[in-house]
Amino acid sequence: TLKLSSTDNDRFSLAGFLTLLANAGILLERIVGDNLDASCNNALFAHGMSLKELVLNKFSGDAGSLLCGWPHPVPTLSMTIGADYICSDSAWSNPNPSGIGYSPGNLTIYNFNNVGVTAMGALCSCTYETGLKKLTVHDMHYLQLLATAPILTRLESCHVYPSSCSLVATLAIQKSMGHSRIEAFWIALAQSKTLCVLQLPDQLTGGTDSDDLAMVGRFLKSNRSVRRIGFDSQFLLLKVEDVKVLRSAFYGNKKVTDLEYLSKARSFTMKEVGNETQRLWKEVTHCKAEIKRLFRAAYSKYNPRWRDGPNQKKLPWVERIRVAKRRIGEIQRHQKKIAALLNEIQQCVSSNKIEQATNDERKANERIVRREDQLEKLGEKKKKFATNLVTKLNKAKLRGRQQKSAKTQLPRSTYYGSQNLWPSNKPSSRQNGTPHSFYQHYNDPYYARHHYYPAFYNSPYGYNHFNNNSNDWMSGTENNDDREAETNAAWGCMLSETDGMTCEPDDPWSNVDALIQQVDSDYGSVVSPEYLALIHEECAELGPDVVENIRGTLDDGATISDKLDEIGANTNAPPEMINDVVDRADQFDLAALESTLADIPEFESGDIIDADDAVGMYAGAGPRDLDDGGPSSGGSRHAVLAGARRRAKARKARRLMSRVREDTNRRLQTGYRRVDLITGKLQGVQKPSGNMWPSDLVKSWVEETQIRQIKAIAKCNLFDLPDVSSQPTFLLKQWSPDSCLSTNDIEVVLVTQCSLDRLQNLKAQLTYWTGKASIAIYLKPSECRVDAELQIMSIIGEARNDVEETCDGHVQFDVAITLVEGCIYDEAYPINYLRNIALLEARRQHLRLNASLDKSAVLLVDVDFRPSDNLFKVLHSRYAAKPILNERQVVVCPAFESANETCANSLAGLKKLVDEGQAEGFHLSHFPQGHSPTQFESFWGKSMQCSNGNVSGFWREAYQIKYEKLFEPYVIMASADVPLCDERFQGYGLNKVSHLATIASQKGGNFIVLPGVFLVAPAHGRSESWAKRYGTQSDETDFNQLSLKGLYYNFTKNLESGGEPVTSASTRLQHTLLLEQVKWLKENHDKCNLAPKYPINDLKKGVFCY
Repeated sequence: TLKLSSTDNDRFSLAGFLTLLANAGILLERIVGDNLDASCNNALFAHGMSLKELVLNKFSGDAGSLLCGWPHPVPTLSMTIGADYICSDSAWSNPNPSGIGYSPGNLTIYNFNNVGVTAMGALCSCTYETGLKKLTVHDMHYLQLLATAPILTRLESCHVYPSSCSLVATLAIQKSMGHSRIEAFWIALAQSKTLCVLQLPDQLTGGTDSDDLAMVGRFLKSNRSVRRIGFDSQFLLLKVEDVKVLRSAFYGNKKVTDLEYLSKARSFTMKEVGNETQRLWKEVTHCKAEIKRLFRAAYSKYNPRWRDGPNQKKLPWVERIRVAKRRIGEIQRHQKKIAALLNEIQQCVSSNKIEQATNDERKANERIVRREDQLEKLGEKKKKFATNLVTKLNKAKLRGRQQKSAKTQLPRSTYYGSQNLWPSNKPSSRQNGTPHSFYQHYNDPYYARHHYYPAFYNSPYGYNHFNNNSNDWMSGTENNDDREAETNAAWGCMLSETDGMTCEPDDPWSNVDALIQQVDSDYGSVVSPEYLALIHEECAELGPDVVENIRGTLDDGATISDKLDEIGANTNAPPEMINDVVDRADQFDLAALESTLADIPEFESGDIIDADDAVGMYAGAGPRDLDDGGPSSGGSRHAVLAGARRRAKARKARRLMSRVREDTNRRLQTGYRRVDLITGKLQGVQKPSGNMWPSDLVKSWVEETQIRQIKAIAKCNLFDLPDVSSQPTFLLKQWSPDSCLSTNDIEVVLVTQCSLDRLQNLKAQLTYWTGKASIAIYLKPSECRVDAELQIMSIIGEARNDVEETCDGHVQFDVAITLVEGCIYDEAYPINYLRNIALLEARRQHLRLNASLDKSAVLLVDVDFRPSDNLFKVLHSRYAAKPILNERQVVVCPAFESANETCANSLAGLKKLVDEGQAEGFHLSHFPQGHSPTQFESFWGKSMQCSNGNVSGFWREAYQIKYEKLFEPYVIMASADVPLCDERFQGYGLNKVSHLATIASQKGGNFIVLPGVFLVAPAHGRSESWAKRYGTQSDETDFNQLSLKGLYYNFTKNLESGGEPVTSASTRLQHTLLLEQVKWLKENHDKCNLAPKYPINDLKKGVFCY
C-alpha cells in the first residue's frame, strides 16, 4: 500500500517514482493519491496487473483514460475519483484512440465541479464492453444518467446517490428531462440481462407531478435480472394507483429477493396526509361558520318561518362539507389499501428469497458433490496439519520445560521489560542505514497481546523507517523531539506494567494449551485465518525458536484455508456446508494423538526467574573462579569474556527473531496474517440502511395515518363552541329561602343536566336524593318552551311529593332549574356547557342564602344515575365536612349499571344483583378504563365491614386511589374547587373524561373512594348523541370520531402546558361575576352583621340575574 501526496511542482517526480517501482518489480495493490494529475496515468497503468484499489482525491486534468483506457483488463480494480476534483482548462481527450481500452471493475465517481457529468460522457464514448461491472455515482440525480442507459444495461450493480436537494429542485430536474425521456430510460434499463443491484435513494417523487413509482413497477415487470433494488425517497408520495402498478410487477417476478423498505416515503406520505387533513378540516370549519352566519342573519322572532331561507342557502355549503368529510374518509381507506399492497409486496419478496435460498442450496449441494473427492483430500491434509501443529507445539513445550529454550521460560511481564527487543527511540537510529521494519514492530509480542497503537500520523505504529525529511509525507510538521516523546510514552506505558512486579506464577504456555484444546472442540475453524493468527501471536511471545518451528505448518494451514475459500467462491456454497464434507471424512482425535506424545513435566513457577536476576545470581553466588578466570566447572571459556558472550547470544537471538519475522511477512499471501502500512478511511459505496419491514405493516400504517390526522386536526385548533352559548338562558326555578334553615356543617348539591326526553330519569334521581339540586335542561329548537316548562314543573312536583312521603321530619328537597334553548337544528348536545351552567347556578343559589361558599359542596353526576338510599345521609353527616371541605379531597362515589330497568337502592340489594350477574361496575365490560381505578373489590371488602350502617365507619374505611388516564368517576368535592368543563366537548364521548383530567391535574391525581354508598344506572337506550358518533359506519361517523380524537389530543396538550379549559364568553362572564360576588361578600361580612339566615334583599345588588 502506498499513499502519495504532491504539490504542483513534483507531480512528474511522483509519476517517475511509480514507474521505478513497477520496473523494480514492486507492484502495489493499493494506492491513495492526493493532488495528482493526468501525468501519472501511464505510471498507474504499470501497476494495473496487481492494483486492487485506487483512490484519487483532488485529481486534476484529463481522467478519461483512467475511466476506460486501461491497456489490459482490470476486473478486480476498485477506483474512486472525483472527490474535490480540480477543474482544468483543457478538455478531456479521447480515452481510447486505438479503440481498445478497459475500465475498472468497480468505479466510484464523485460529481465535484461537474466531473461526474464529464465522466459519464467519457464512458458513453465506449461502444464496446470495457469490463465495468459496478458503478457508483455520488452527487448526481439518476435522471442525469439518461444518456448513459446503454452503459447501465451492461452493469451488474448501479448505485446513484444524489446531493442534498429540495423537492422543488428534484421536480425541476424532472421537468427539464420530460416524462417521455424518463419513461424511455426505464424501458432501456429494463432490457438489461446483467443488472442485479439497483440503488436510487432520495430521487423518486410521486403525487400529481410524477409517477416514478409506477415506472419502477413497469421496469420490474419487464426486467428479470434485478435481485436487489432500493428506491426509498424522502420526496416519494405513495398513491394507491402507483402502488398497484408496483404490486403487479411481483405476480411473475421471482428474481427480486431484497426490496428496501419505504420508510422515508412512508414518513413523507404521512406528512402529506396530515397536511391534507388539516386543509379539509379548515374547509369544514369554514363552511360551518358560513352556515351559522346565514342563520344568524335571517333570525327573526316575529317570523315563524325564518329558517326557510337559510335552509335553502346552506345547501352548497352542506355539499362542500360532505365532500370534505368523504375525502377525509378516503384518505384513511387509501392508506389502508397502500399498506395492504405493500404488505403483499413484502410477502412476495420474502417468498422469492426463500425460494432463491432453496435453489442456491440445491445447486451448491450439486457442486459440492462434484468436488467431494477434492474436499476429502483437503480433509486429510487438514487432519495432517492439525497433527503436525499439535506435535510441534508439544515438542516446543517439552523443550521449554527442560529449559532448552530460555525464552520459553520467561514470564511475559519480564519479557516486555527489555528495550533491546524494540527499535531505538532515538532519531539517529531511525536515520541510519539499518532502519527497523514496520513488520518487525507489528509482530513484536506486545502488539500481539495488547495491540498498542500510538496515534502517529494516522499510522498504526508509533515510529517509521522513512528518512526524516521535511518533504516526507510521514514527517508532517512534527519534530524529532515529539516523536521521541511519543516513543518514550509508549515505553512508559509498557514498562509501567512491570514496575514493582515479581515473576508471574502463570504458565506462559497456558494460552497455547487453550488453543490446542480448541482443535478438538472447534475442529472446523482450525485452518481459519483468525485461528492461525492467534497461534502465531501466542508463539511469537514464547520465543523465536517456537515461531521458526511452526512457521511451515502455519503456511500449510493457510494454504488449505485459501483452497477452501476458492472452492466456496466457485460453488457459491456456505462455509458450513463445505466444512461438513471436509470434516466428515476422517475425524481428528486429539486425545488419541496426545496419548502418543511425550509427557510434559508440570509447570513450576519457582523455576521462572528474570534473566537479569539470573545473571546477577550467577556472578555473585557461584563458586570461586579458577586462576585462569574460567568457571570452576561446566565450562572452559574465560570469565572475562562472559559479558561479550551474553551480548553475542542476545544479538544472535535478535537476528533469528528478525529472520523469522521477515520470512513470515514474505508469506503474507498465505492469508494467516495480513498487514497494511496505511489504514485510511476510503469513501466507498454507501450501503442502504437495510431497515427491516415491520411485521405488522398494515396495522402500524393505519395507526400512523390516524395519528397524523388527529394531530393535524388538533393543530388547527378550530373546534366549535356550542351555538347556544351565545343565547340567553332562562332561570325557571330557584331555591326557596326556607332551604337555608339547615344546620349541617356541609351542604352537598346535586349538579346534573338533561334534555326533555330524560325527565323521568330526573324524577327518579331527585326522589332518591331528597336534597338540593341544580339542573340545566336543554330544549331543542323544535320544542316549545311553554310546554316544556309545564312538563318540567309537573315532574319536579311529583318528585317532591315522593320525597315527602318517604322522608320523616324536615324535608330539604329543593331544585334550581335553568333552561337552555337550542338555536340550530341538528346541533350537538352541549353537555359540558350545560354542566357549567348547572355548576355556576349551584354556587349562585348558595350565595343567595349564605355568606360564602365555605360549606358548599357538589355531587357531579349524570341524570341516568340513581343514588343509594343512604348517600344523602352519609354526605351530610358531620364526618363528611373534614375530608371534603377542610382537607379539600376529591371523593369518588362508586358507579354501577344494572342489566335491566330495576335498580337496587340499598347496598345489600346491589350486592345481590352483582352476585347474580345482573349488575356490575359501570362500563367495566366494554370500557374498563373509565371506572376500574375505583377498585371495586376493595369497595366491596370495605363496605361489608360497615354493613351495620354506621356512618362514621364509611368515612373511616375510605381508601386512597390514584388517577389513571381516561378515568371518569362521579365525585363529590368543594364547590369552589370544581374547575369548569371544556365546552368544546359536545355530544357523546370523552366529555366527562376531560373534566376529570382537569380535576386530577389540580389535585395531583389523588382521590378517595367512599365505601357503603353508590350510584346505579338502569338499562336505557342509546342517546341521539351516541348514534351520531358511533352509529352506522359512514363517512359522517368516521369524521365525528376523528374530530373527537383530535379535540381530545388538543385538550391534553393544552392541559399539559398548564392551560385552562376552553369556555364560552358567557360562561367566563358568569364565573367572573360570581368571583366578584364572593369577594364582595367577604369584604362586607362584618358590615352586614350576618345572621344564621342571611337577608336576601341585602345581596340583590351583588347577584347576576340571567
